[in-house]
Amino acid sequence: MTRPTTLKLYEFDDSSFVHGCYISDHICDDAIKYFDEHPDRQIRGTIFNANDDIVVNDSRKKSMDIGFNILQDEEDSRLLSEYLMYLNLCIKEYEYKYNRAGLIAEYNITEGINLQKYEPGEGYKNWHCERNGLKDQTRCLVFMTYLNDVEDGGTEFMYQKIISPAKKGLTMIWPSDWTHTHRGQISQTHKKYILTGWLNYTE
Repeated sequence: MTRPTTLKLYEFDDSSFVHGCYISDHICDDAIKYFDEHPDRQIRGTIFNANDDIVVNDSRKKSMDIGFNILQDEEDSRLLSEYLMYLNLCIKEYEYKYNRAGLIAEYNITEGINLQKYEPGEGYKNWHCERNGLKDQTRCLVFMTYLNDVEDGGTEFMYQKIISPAKKGLTMIWPSDWTHTHRGQISQTHKKYILTGWLNYTE
């Protein structure tokens, strides 16, 4: 079977079920520019607490976020249209490497996409996964794109024993469950920008 794209790949070990490919630099630059030029859309990053409430907890995760509702907001959908085109290519690469991922129920983005900025010393510091119970049970896969190079700002996966590099354009996809418990590396010297979200079962 022929590879579905010609995107540059970042090859994680097959047994990790993490896969990565690179999107164009200008998409990353445009996303960072948009973030910096729209402080009116920025909100403090939130998490779910033990009671499934959405809260700010800087000891666990500290960031500033812009949320894009691509399903209901036409302008948000337009702003991320080129990113979504590349993301779909990365999904095809994931399904090419792990063909069973393309044989399960259909999945798509249903929760929106988050554009996040971490100042030096900030990040998602706690171990966590992306599907923890009924509130987020439809999440199937996770995607994340590093928008700038951060030498010490990658992502550490607990059970896979890997740390992904924070390289501009690197877009990673991995399963949402506890098997892929992870946390961010916290750079004390550099800002970090990412785009991230989930692919949810739709049937």
